Amino acid sequence: TAQKNYLNSTAKYQEDAYSSTRTRQSGTDLQIAVRNFGQTPETAQVEWYFLAKAVGASNPHLHDRGEQELQIGPGREEKLLAACKEITFTVKRKATTYGDSGVLPTSSQKESGAKQAGWIVRVLAEGELVAVKASSRTLEEMARDEEKLRALRKGGRNDRAQKKKK
Repeated sequence: TAQKNYLNSTAKYQEDAYSSTRTRQSGTDLQIAVRNFGQTPETAQVEWYFLAKAVGASNPHLHDRGEQELQIGPGREEKLLAACKEITFTVKRKATTYGDSGVLPTSSQKESGAKQAGWIVRVLAEGELVAVKASSRTLEEMARDEEKLRALRKGGRNDRAQKKKK
């Protein structure tokens, strides 16, 4: 307890304190192009998933998702824009010095929120998976595995499906 009293008594000699908070909000927009190489009009179901990784987490979680049905003429291409909700990441830093009191300076840093971890786009025609693109090979493999994708959907924090018809 003697050391504790010493630290408390020297705290009044604090000369300089510094703190900063930096918040970064980020999002991703994907322009998705789907082409019909066939001779007849086709309907395609496009699904997209945005993943984030929370500070301290080992695995990413589903941050946002959406889907849209496209009517595509023969030999035509349709485009759509998929936008991710913003992801917030915050870093708080604090440093304190105590002048000539003999107490060593202290500093700390706390991180909170999440960072982007990738995206997945899937195209289905007549209920069959016909195309997959992702930001990494691991996510592309996940997108092809219905069981892993179902687990991702269930574990997602914000499962907002945007159903639009074009």
